[in-house]
Amino acid sequence: MYILKHHYVLVDNKGILSIKNELEGDVICAFKSEELQFERLEKILYTGFSENDFSANHAKEYHYVLTIKKKFPKLFDFCQTVDEKNVKISIRKNFSTFRSAFISNKHFNKVERFIERYAATSEKFKVLLIAGEDRFNHLYHLLEQVAYVDVDKLSRQDANNLVEHPYELVIVDLVDYDLFSDAEHDKSRLLIINIDQNNIEVGPIIFNEQFLLPKLELASTDNFSVQMSEEALLFFFVQRILFIVLFELYNEIMEDIGLPLRNKFTINKLTLEGSSTPVVLYPKLVRDTVVASKSY
Repeated sequence: MYILKHHYVLVDNKGILSIKNELEGDVICAFKSEELQFERLEKILYTGFSENDFSANHAKEYHYVLTIKKKFPKLFDFCQTVDEKNVKISIRKNFSTFRSAFISNKHFNKVERFIERYAATSEKFKVLLIAGEDRFNHLYHLLEQVAYVDVDKLSRQDANNLVEHPYELVIVDLVDYDLFSDAEHDKSRLLIINIDQNNIEVGPIIFNEQFLLPKLELASTDNFSVQMSEEALLFFFVQRILFIVLFELYNEIMEDIGLPLRNKFTINKLTLEGSSTPVVLYPKLVRDTVVASKSY
């Protein structure tokens, strides 16, 4: 199965179709669209094809794709498995979402390093969701569908003795946030989430290796029903955060995309109005310096 590499995109410019190298900024090839359907051609290039593919409805588009592949074979990656193909499809979708926000082309290199690692080891990013057995199960199932992550879910009881773990991001229900009160040595990145009777909350993201854990107001433990649609809305934000944080692209973004690095993002369930609340984070280095100065 072949798939177009991430830094190549299909462009339609007034009836002239071209494949552009976004890494170098040049056009690799161009041709008249004639009777070609742009959406069909894009789907074949972006979601993968084999040299034996044929569809009566997409015959002309397949012909063009196979011709391009024959003339410019270096434009394409070969995927050994469906899972590998899905990883690349998922990454491209995220690239499309954030394309206008990137400062430079460095994000391609960072993602390519992950792809090379994945091709060699089949290792994805490891993500842990800590929540009660009756909370965030739909969110967990949605996270399982993110192709470039392996996600586990643990209850408070199972996670209570966690000291060090291999997870690159830990998503923790605010109800269980106090589990990390004595884990300042832990180097995991934490993302706090919460759904209460009135609001859906995301953030802050805490880079635990660099910052002290802030004191957060504990969530209410009152019983209420969480709707699947509410968890789906929460997932919309969490998935964007996963992409930026796991691939370490936060320094490649030139504008505020609502990443809750030093704030908590709140969505009112009734009105769907959003608000942002600052959360003060103190660097560990500053804390250590202050402590040292007081000892003299």
